[in-house]
Amino acid sequence: MFLRTEIDGLRAISVLGVIFYHAGFSSISGGFAGVDVFFVISGYLIGGQILKELAAGQFSFRSFYGRRARRILPALMVVTLVSALIGYFILLPHDYRYFFGSAFTSLLSLSNFWFMDQIDYFNPQAALDPLVHTWSLGVEEQFYLIVPILLGVIWFRFRRFLVFFLAFLMLASLGWMLALSSSSPMFTFYMLPTRAWELFAGILVAIAIGKPWWVVCKKWHGQLSMLGLLVLLFGILFTPSGVAWPGFWTIIPVAGTLLVLLFGQSNSVARTVLSLAAMRALGVISYSAYLWHQPIFSFLEYQQKMPASFSGRLAVVLLVFGVAALSWRLIEQPFRTGKLTQAWGWGVMIVMAAMIVAMSIGGHVTKGFPSRMPQELSNFLDLVQTTGPYNKRCILSRRDVETTDVGDSCIIGSANPPSVALWGDSHAASIADAMADEMQNQGRSVQTFMLSSCLPIPKLLNHSQSRQAQCPAFNARVQSYILANDYIKYVILFATWDSYILRRGHPDMLGFVQYDDFYAYPESGDPSMPNVDRLISIQSAFEELVSSLKVAGKTVILVHSLPRPNIDIPRFFARQAWMGDAIPENSGYPIAYAKNQFAESRQILVAFGDESVTGSLITIDPVDTFCDEMQCFVIKDGSVLFLDGNHPSLEGAKLLAPLIAAQIKPL
Repeated sequence: MFLRTEIDGLRAISVLGVIFYHAGFSSISGGFAGVDVFFVISGYLIGGQILKELAAGQFSFRSFYGRRARRILPALMVVTLVSALIGYFILLPHDYRYFFGSAFTSLLSLSNFWFMDQIDYFNPQAALDPLVHTWSLGVEEQFYLIVPILLGVIWFRFRRFLVFFLAFLMLASLGWMLALSSSSPMFTFYMLPTRAWELFAGILVAIAIGKPWWVVCKKWHGQLSMLGLLVLLFGILFTPSGVAWPGFWTIIPVAGTLLVLLFGQSNSVARTVLSLAAMRALGVISYSAYLWHQPIFSFLEYQQKMPASFSGRLAVVLLVFGVAALSWRLIEQPFRTGKLTQAWGWGVMIVMAAMIVAMSIGGHVTKGFPSRMPQELSNFLDLVQTTGPYNKRCILSRRDVETTDVGDSCIIGSANPPSVALWGDSHAASIADAMADEMQNQGRSVQTFMLSSCLPIPKLLNHSQSRQAQCPAFNARVQSYILANDYIKYVILFATWDSYILRRGHPDMLGFVQYDDFYAYPESGDPSMPNVDRLISIQSAFEELVSSLKVAGKTVILVHSLPRPNIDIPRFFARQAWMGDAIPENSGYPIAYAKNQFAESRQILVAFGDESVTGSLITIDPVDTFCDEMQCFVIKDGSVLFLDGNHPSLEGAKLLAPLIAAQIKPL
């Protein structure tokens, strides 16, 4: 049952999908589904083998986990050590420290927990992480930590209910995945409970083969396996960009894989194609190819040396498979079937593991071995990435909302009561210190109402956000507080508006379009509602807010979004400087990219008047200061304007704050 040549072909399709997707070939829109295919194959082969050994009375936990360790760890540890060596020469301290966090957790098969807390797999910045792909190894090994015990208990105590139990667990996991795919995308993507259904499905296939119904269907096996191959290819090639993953669309490639595993043993076109020598060869080295492709791609991306052309990227893919072939021959095979299966092979693995642990501890304690980098670059990063005291002290996180009284929020300045309110997200916090200086000169004080990743418009939720209900709850309380206090005369509304308003990607400063799964929608609506209706609802909520403030006699100062490069500017130029390029006096990116970013938000956040109210609305556009006719600056006259990929630095805030203060009359 387990010597099936077409399975190597399935592995080949899986790894080709993943690698071509990560290489940036847009035609492989669902290449990431290759990981789901691997999960199904793994469940079929390994889960089926466990059941076979249980039936024969030969299962041994020691033997099973020994095989898993020899299969997974040697190549993984070599990839980690080589990546650590390369990273020593090119990774900035912050990135190197972060790398060792993923290295340590991947060694323990826990990197899916690490990455769930650190990065969205579909965020372009994930491409810079050499070990982000190890999350899948964590999911798989956690599954096999539990499943042998589970299968053993069921086999010896409830054997006749085996299929029922496995089917129940599969459907429970599948239902959990579908229920959480929109509301908790990071958990759904990285965690075992929402991935286990794919592995359980593979085990159920192993049980189903040879059953009477399977034998009865034998005359259709060829057609069904061909259907499965076509469904699988459809899922990899035609999954729409931006769909929730895993989600409903994930069922398609998984179903195709199940059909091939169930019926692929019979002679068919599918079996012939999947058993081709080239396909089998790729399948054999698929694990090594999967391990090596991400570090190779990420280090090239990190240094901006990943080829942009089709032929250049194809050459890199061929390099990956060349390295994978050597890895399979020199690392995988010796530990699995060669001399390194002996006791001293375990010694080699222990030494490699100890090296990774020691370097991970050192990387954490030293904060990434900063002495590797020239002191002037360290000074540059320390200076540019410094944030002001009000930025750190005055912004809330969503976990703070329930226990915080908005009336106790920060008051910047000595004048009391405060006559100015600064209401917004982390971008508002980024200008708080510069505003403090401006208001001090006017004899005024500012009360801040700032919540991270929360636009200052009530009645809106944010998709793909944990504790999403805290944002509208916070905004409702802030609105009530401002309306109830007559001493607040000016209300500054500042956020990275387009981040919430756009439901599509837009180019970063290098021209790459980033997928966007974070956007606002009304509490009364649905994240999948038509975009036109969603935008109308946002505009209505904004106009309702401004009208209420104007009726109360407040002057509203609306500050539009900053142009966002969406690439960490200090680290971008520090990396280039480390490679020998001087940090420029002036640098920017095409203003057309910024206009694409602002397309929807500028239409929604338009000034509107009402003769029946006494307040006014003033709009300020940072583009007038941060951009000229051709480009938007990220460095201007030697000053780095951004703290990261979107927030203004202290120098950037000093350009924006005077524009706002000019609209506030001095006392």
